[in-house]
Amino acid sequence: MAWLTEKYPDTFARYYKPRLDYWLERQQEGERFYNGTLPMLCQTCQIPMVFSEPDDPTQTCYRESTYHGMQFHFCSDGCKDIFDGEPQKYAQAWLPVHQIYQGNCGGASLDDVLKWYRINVGADNLDFEGSQDQKNWNTWKGVPDTAA
Repeated sequence: MAWLTEKYPDTFARYYKPRLDYWLERQQEGERFYNGTLPMLCQTCQIPMVFSEPDDPTQTCYRESTYHGMQFHFCSDGCKDIFDGEPQKYAQAWLPVHQIYQGNCGGASLDDVLKWYRINVGADNLDFEGSQDQKNWNTWKGVPDTAA
């Protein structure tokens, strides 16, 4: 956090650190959050919608436009403006998350998709602390097992 604050003095502390602090506080209070859905992707830049609102760094920036009766989602005003200028160019983008929600990857529910990808909930995802992945990593790195 200190490095990011120093490296990006005009943006990190203002826009991103408050969100990270908020989720750290929730975790410390035993309110760990797991997202029950897949990340929404920006139709223009195709990255997950993770940018903060300019006036509230605890809120995700979310914009949308309608084109030919369909809604499209964007991570920022800039991406929305780009789409609105040439919607025919960006409306045709093939986004994996959208394919999943359309049922093209095992089904429409998160459970269906996880089964299709052969992801075992609790073993292949969620927290690193205490997981089999952490145990394997510690073994590979020669870190003693502290759980015993």
